[in-house]
Amino acid sequence: MRLVLQLLLISIQLLVYKGQPTPIPEPQYQPEPFKYHPSHLQYIKDSIQPPIPQIPIEIQVHQTVLNPLTVATAHQLSDHLFLIRINLMHQPLWYFTMHHELVHIKQMVRHDLDLRENQWYWKGQPANWAIPYPDRPWEVQADLQAQMYIDQYQTTH
Repeated sequence: MRLVLQLLLISIQLLVYKGQPTPIPEPQYQPEPFKYHPSHLQYIKDSIQPPIPQIPIEIQVHQTVLNPLTVATAHQLSDHLFLIRINLMHQPLWYFTMHHELVHIKQMVRHDLDLRENQWYWKGQPANWAIPYPDRPWEVQADLQAQMYIDQYQTTH
């Protein structure tokens, strides 16, 4: 009986869809790929990269769709490899946001912001995620240092 019902359903689907044109897929919006601004590259050189002959820090940037309230995130993948995920929906904010995320990478490289055994630490103390986002000390520092660096870069270039 089950086989008869399955065959009947398949037959009905073939009748319903027969003769209907195959939908043409909509062209997908292709945003401009992220490109580092010279100020980003200068910050990486000045503030993140260790002196030679130490192993250089590698930062990968992936454009993706994140939660609409999230502009970007920074992740430490290994001692020398970091990932910045930047939200395609917030392209106008990328310039400042990239500086903000680079400050987070600097915080991680210096172990000011540190993830150990699934626990985040800020300057050696467990991070308090109950603090509202704009008041978290690592976020305050990232915003302030990012803006200071941008201001300094713009005055000297």
